[in-house]
Amino acid sequence: MSEAPKLDTGHAHSARVYNYWLGGKDNFAADREAAEQAIAANPGIVADVRAKAITRFFDGLELAEPGVVQPQQWRPDPVVISPDQVTAWCGVARKG
Repeated sequence: MSEAPKLDTGHAHSARVYNYWLGGKDNFAADREAAEQAIAANPGIVADVRAKAITRFFDGLELAEPGVVQPQQWRPDPVVISPDQVTAWCGVARKG
């Protein structure tokens, strides 16, 4: 019987980097470092990845405007909140 391949945690893997951006716990130091380098190069990448992940939840449905957005874009609050402080996303959809 052959030995199972070893998990290489010393090199970043795209799936684990993606997991880090989504706020998951299934990643290692190399993944987090690569993810942070990508964030430094493109500060909006985390918001984009999270919005894309939530949008997939609505596959097959008709999204109402403004689509999948942070809650303050649906119902603006007089208190100014930085988009970096909001970790929630929302959307309203119906069967087409």
